[in-house]
Amino acid sequence: RDGTDQNCDGIADDGFPDSDNDGIADCMDPDSDGDGIPDGTDNCPKFTNPDQKNNDGDALGDVCDPDDDNDTVDDEADNCPIITNPDQTDTDEDGDGDLCDPDDDNDGTADKDDCKPKNAAINPNAKEECDGADNNCNGSVDEGFADSDADNLADCIDPDDDNDGSPDDEDCEPTNNKVFPGQIEACNGIDDNCNKETDEDSDDSDDDGVADCIDDDDDDDGVPDILDNCPKVSNPDQSNSDTDLIGNACDSDDDNDGSPDNEDCEPLNPLVKPNGVEVCDGLDNDCNMIKDDGFPDSDDDGIADCLSDDDDADGIKDSLDNCPSTPNPNQKNSDGDMLGDACDTDDDNDGTLDGDDCAPLNSSISPTAIESCDGIDNNCNQQVDEGHADTDQDGIADCIDPDDDNDGINDNQDNCPLVDNPGQFNSDSDLLGNACDKDDDNDADPDITDCEPLNPLIHAKADEICDGVDNNCDGKTDEGEIDTDQDGMPNCIDNDDDNDGIADLSDNCPLTANTGQFNSDSDLLGDACDQDDDNDGDPDTTDCQPLNPAIHKDAVELCDGIDNNCSGEADENFPDLDNDGLANCIDEDDDGDGDPDELDCAPEDPAVNNNAEEICSNGIDDDCNPETACFTVSQNGNITDIQPFPGPKGVVSWYSYGKPKNASANTGLETSNQIVEMLYEDPTDGKIYLVLILDKASDSGGGNTLIQITGAKGAGIILMDDPGEGGNKGTYNPVTGSGTIKWTWSSCCTDGAVIGPLQTPFCVKIKRLSESGIGNVITMNGNKKVQLGSFNNTVEFCANP
Repeated sequence: RDGTDQNCDGIADDGFPDSDNDGIADCMDPDSDGDGIPDGTDNCPKFTNPDQKNNDGDALGDVCDPDDDNDTVDDEADNCPIITNPDQTDTDEDGDGDLCDPDDDNDGTADKDDCKPKNAAINPNAKEECDGADNNCNGSVDEGFADSDADNLADCIDPDDDNDGSPDDEDCEPTNNKVFPGQIEACNGIDDNCNKETDEDSDDSDDDGVADCIDDDDDDDGVPDILDNCPKVSNPDQSNSDTDLIGNACDSDDDNDGSPDNEDCEPLNPLVKPNGVEVCDGLDNDCNMIKDDGFPDSDDDGIADCLSDDDDADGIKDSLDNCPSTPNPNQKNSDGDMLGDACDTDDDNDGTLDGDDCAPLNSSISPTAIESCDGIDNNCNQQVDEGHADTDQDGIADCIDPDDDNDGINDNQDNCPLVDNPGQFNSDSDLLGNACDKDDDNDADPDITDCEPLNPLIHAKADEICDGVDNNCDGKTDEGEIDTDQDGMPNCIDNDDDNDGIADLSDNCPLTANTGQFNSDSDLLGDACDQDDDNDGDPDTTDCQPLNPAIHKDAVELCDGIDNNCSGEADENFPDLDNDGLANCIDEDDDGDGDPDELDCAPEDPAVNNNAEEICSNGIDDDCNPETACFTVSQNGNITDIQPFPGPKGVVSWYSYGKPKNASANTGLETSNQIVEMLYEDPTDGKIYLVLILDKASDSGGGNTLIQITGAKGAGIILMDDPGEGGNKGTYNPVTGSGTIKWTWSSCCTDGAVIGPLQTPFCVKIKRLSESGIGNVITMNGNKKVQLGSFNNTVEFCANP
């Protein structure tokens, strides 16, 4: 078995199995069954099965597995060879197990559609039977069969069809839930309790064997109960005195007056009953054996007045008698009302009873009357005309006194009939004398407010005129008139209105005090009252320089720092570059940058001045100092403006060369596996130095590097870290500022150097020649760290004026 023809019969490995008949014995064939699957991974290496199908997921593919579903029943005997079913259940015994049989009961309906897949008698095509089962799989049981009590149990299987609690075999009416043993017997013609008797114990008024509840004539009087007013008492005549719903034969109150017939003295008269209200009608209404008791009988003739036609027996019938209960044959009636005086309590009908009336037959006189002025006691208080005026107190009210003021002049001739004025004075000749006239001068101003009551030209409503008199009676003279100098004398009568000592006729401002008589423009008006003192056509109120004729609102604005046109602005419309309110022509700093124009190299550019920070690479002398250097750093063609690191102390002292192990920088900028390349501005001499710091002390590892420096002409190495390792390992020449430096350091320490001072202008390049332990480059822009690129790429620092 080695693939050779050892017995020289022309066949190699003859006698050994060759499953795929490819001429290569299985022992030498990597794919014994030739299905493309190497035997080492083939789940049936001796049987072709390129799909490697393995139903039960064991080590054998289906083609060589005797039990494909791994249910311990070999496939040859398994009724579901690829579905695990160790119990081999086969409901319909058709050779297919239930788990793989689509119709387990073999009733022609697939299991998925069959509500009882293992019962051949139940399926969607079966006929519904009354057996308590859903035979046709429609979700309903025994549909179409009677269910008397609607309890979802068809009567055919329900032991109590009417659900009345009595089994059908004991119930005399098994489908009527109102009838069953034990039911209360009702009067309805039915044997409700199943005792074979009907309506037992119910009334039968006429004893005809038919209970009243179903008998249509309970009293057997020939009148149907529905029409009978006494259905249980025989009364063929149906008498009903009070016409209610109950006939007399069975009515306990025939007249319906509330009194039972056996107590009523007249049981058929509703107007008469015990305890009834007695009325005057000739009847004994209250059954007390007395008629009309309690009603008046004025003439005591035994007939109540209500029934007598002449109650007072005065010979005049009550219907005509104005006092039917009081004899008055003369029928006197003073006030003509319905009552004669004999029975009328107010004969004059004035609202006051005769007993309280001082004139009971005069309706205009009574205690409630209003006292009139007529010489009569109208209100019965034993006084005459009280409350009415009696001007002269002579006891005769004015209304009936011919001379009310008793001045000897009758009222009809007296111009003041109520005021004693025998002289009859009348200043304004009107109808009223002065004694009673409220406006003696008839100027419409009452005397009480008129300061001159006899002068019609002077009164409260008169116009005040400038005459030295109080014309309008307000206690003031010539008010409203102008009194410029407030000297109490109005201008109209004052010869020096402004009281400046200069007579109005000579005063150039007669209404404005101006003793100096100043007159700037020499016109007729002094400055004190002249509205345009400089006569430039611009009123003083709008003229910002009222005494300067060259300055006014219509003047041409000049660039002189003065508001020539009174606009509120000086030199408007002239250029003001910095918007500080000063035109350039007078501004000592046009661009407002704090640098005077005479010192500013760009007086109209605020960004350029002696105090500005120089911005490199913009081609502008920003700080007006041609010698200021610009610093840049570049790598891979990317140029960035930077500022040197502002050193806090001398650069050597700052580098703090020493710890740890006297061989490390201590600047705080050290970074593991990176090199710091930076420009340092030394505050002690103001010069620029190149500082190099490699790696960080006490990190994970050391390293070595060789760099080349060019362009640092004249700059020496003023500090080398570590001299013992790198001080003499390189070719750097401070004269040319070029050469190499080499360092080797361990994980404990750093290496580096300080080179300088650098001579401006300069462009110093730092190029890596070889390295180990350094990845990228870091530089500083002022106090800020800046990450550059890989140490493999050259870095260049430049400084240019």
